[in-house]
Amino acid sequence: MSTIQVRPIKIGLVALTVTTVLAVLAACGGGSEDKAQSLGERVQPLAAGTGPTVSFAPASITMSANPGSKQDIPVVITAGSAMSNVTVNVPTALKSVLSVAPASLGSLTSGQAVTVSIKVAPGASEALHTLSGAITVRAGFAATSKTLPVSLALVAPESINGIAVPPEPPKELNDLTLAGFDLNANGVRDDVERYISSTYLSSQKRVAVLFELGQANQESLLAAKAGDRSLAIGATRRTDAAVACLNYVDPANAASIENRLAAIERNTKQRWIAIAQLQKLLGGVGLSIPADKKAMCTFDPDSMPN
Repeated sequence: MSTIQVRPIKIGLVALTVTTVLAVLAACGGGSEDKAQSLGERVQPLAAGTGPTVSFAPASITMSANPGSKQDIPVVITAGSAMSNVTVNVPTALKSVLSVAPASLGSLTSGQAVTVSIKVAPGASEALHTLSGAITVRAGFAATSKTLPVSLALVAPESINGIAVPPEPPKELNDLTLAGFDLNANGVRDDVERYISSTYLSSQKRVAVLFELGQANQESLLAAKAGDRSLAIGATRRTDAAVACLNYVDPANAASIENRLAAIERNTKQRWIAIAQLQKLLGGVGLSIPADKKAMCTFDPDSMPN
């Protein structure tokens, strides 16, 4: 008659760990193998492209900026399905040059659209190079199926007519908002600034007065959008002063120069809408070009050689 040998069961660290985990699960209302497996599934991060769906508008961001400059870019995120605990995440490769606000979006219903701001702000000492990465959206631990590719080239300021100007803004991003790009925060839209500097590079006087006109026109549009009549009146009076100065600097060509600048500034539907809002705000306000046009200049045009 044969005998059956029973091997002793070794209770070691692994068995103790499993027992401990099951005891914790039991204390939390769980304890079964199925519930332990469910917990493991809940904490397992999902790879990008396998989770809930979203879309981005714009679908990507490609731009140049100078170190020390700043620019906010609105991005609309639309949920393709209901999601909760939604966060917007910046990759490590881009964290030194941009951030997102708000980064936490809470819960989104299917089809709901929210706008976040991509805040581009490279430090003044940031090296000149190109950074690339993809901004992701997560619902809890699940990454969504699409990402927002970002490519940011850090470049030195370009010099036009001895004026340091920001890089040419990408048209799609520049036209997303009424204000457009103003990387150097001088109050003149970057594409307008580059136009003035390159078109009138032979005349310091015209460049100086057109910068003032560009600033005043931009202030007027933003005041109109805000519905602030007081700010709109003040900005429009600064516009009139700049126009008066331009008529002193170049009386023969002032009207055509002003019209060409306006065509550059009012290049989208929302900017034309702001012009209409401005005119409505200014109803009943008398504005005119003063007789002493030179006095309206904030600089001495006669001291400039050309």
